[in-house]
Amino acid sequence: MLRLSKMTDYGVLLMSELAKDATAVQRAPDLSTITHIPQTTVRKVMTALIQANMVESVRGVNGGYRLQRTPESITVRELIQCLEGYVALTDCEISGEKACGQSDVCGTRKNWLKINQAMRDALQNITLKDMVNDGFTPIFTMQKVVPIRMEATPRNSAHETTGAL
Repeated sequence: MLRLSKMTDYGVLLMSELAKDATAVQRAPDLSTITHIPQTTVRKVMTALIQANMVESVRGVNGGYRLQRTPESITVRELIQCLEGYVALTDCEISGEKACGQSDVCGTRKNWLKINQAMRDALQNITLKDMVNDGFTPIFTMQKVVPIRMEATPRNSAHETTGAL
């Protein structure tokens, strides 16, 4: 099964909570209470999101966290990459083809690269605003490519029938 880490799951949940009122400052204890995520984990996730310029920390008595950018400008791909690293399904996409022991004989690498890119594109097109919208329906355009194999036939062969269909 393909799955995201718990930290990424928490990150999306925390960012979704901040996005509900993008200008409001929310404290770690409040975010912890609302999301049922331990405060230490809230702070750890927020530190990563601050470093990625998605969240800002506000100091002081009324301090806490708020979005640094609008919910429309933060993509799910960015969130995942911030907390997971590069988004890919296969090792050869991350480490290069030589990292795989089968690279010399792999006939699927080019297609995996295309699949990985399609997945990243899909995640890039989903924003934080979409994630907090109860009516959100992801729409992906998939194009099925059917290979056409054409056999080469010699021109003017002896078996050619003039005018035949």
